[in-house]
Amino acid sequence: METKSKGRRLIKWSLSVAATILVLFTTFYTKSYIENNSRSSLMLESTTPYGVKSKITLPDGTLVYLNAGTTLKYPSHFSKQRVVNLTGEAYFEVFKDSKHPFWVETKGVKIKVLGTHFNVKAYENENSIETTLLEGSVGLYRGTVNDEVLVNILKPNQQAVLVKNSGEIKVNSIDANLVNAWKDGKFYFENMDFVGIAKVLERNYNVKIEIRSEELQKKKFFGIFLQNRSVYQMLDIMGIKEDFKYKRSRDTIYIY
Repeated sequence: METKSKGRRLIKWSLSVAATILVLFTTFYTKSYIENNSRSSLMLESTTPYGVKSKITLPDGTLVYLNAGTTLKYPSHFSKQRVVNLTGEAYFEVFKDSKHPFWVETKGVKIKVLGTHFNVKAYENENSIETTLLEGSVGLYRGTVNDEVLVNILKPNQQAVLVKNSGEIKVNSIDANLVNAWKDGKFYFENMDFVGIAKVLERNYNVKIEIRSEELQKKKFFGIFLQNRSVYQMLDIMGIKEDFKYKRSRDTIYIY
């Protein structure tokens, strides 16, 4: 009888220990799952206001340079797909990881890379989205999540321009280093009309510019300018080529 009693106590003790281990394991697993799930789903946002540029490092080690007036959304912890959302302009140096593709989503096109250097310009108030490749290769896609369609593959020193109104994509050869000159403190204008230049100056100097002359709006400029000049110095330099005047009233510069 005593032996049976000891046996029962041993069985009860073993079951109690097993139950405790199961509870601890379940608690640990649940906590671990919740923590991992929350890390994956937590979205972060980096924004550079007008007049400001910045550089950030993403969770995977990718470097991103943000131009003025830009917002980048990304998760605090990447999963199988490294996906970020861009509004504005950014230069990416993507950390190479063949098992985890890197996606940049914009309103109009998605860019897929494995590890490369490229520039994306996707401001909401502009008529086009530009993707310029410096190193490696990138694919341009359209479509919904998990149903993307490849439309172009870029090689170094190529730029894809998506026209928002028509949806047409044009690919041009270009000196890619000039496109990302903004990262190094320079303005690069290649046959850009004055309306486009005004938008660039507005973002970088945090001012409003209104061009009163319709003829001047259509004028195009080519050149590289240092960004350490004031907006007035910039206008003075451009005014040498084109005869125009300007004045400032409160927070707006009027050009005529």
